[in-house]
Amino acid sequence: MNITRGSKTEKSWEAVLSNGVTKIFLYPASSLKDSKDNQSFPARGYEFIENEKSIGAVQYLGGGMIGYNKNIVWLDNRLDEKTKLILAAAMTAIMQKKTAEMGRLN
Repeated sequence: MNITRGSKTEKSWEAVLSNGVTKIFLYPASSLKDSKDNQSFPARGYEFIENEKSIGAVQYLGGGMIGYNKNIVWLDNRLDEKTKLILAAAMTAIMQKKTAEMGRLN
């Protein structure tokens, strides 16, 4: 995965999860709207999209100066248990990677 700056409005996915049959695309998500955000540190995360529908999201950085509200996940409760487990594993890896990156920045 690449480090991004911006929001989903760029319409470019950053990673894909696939079992060879289905594909789940990861789009960067941010509280930045049209590059107009008064917060110095916007919330950041990823949205998981399958068949053009949101099936999950992870927020690894909270908005605001202190950055609370981080490490938040959302899974569509209609997903089967195997898909939930796969998404949970991917989200955990993202949170660990981003936490390590943020530690290097401090």
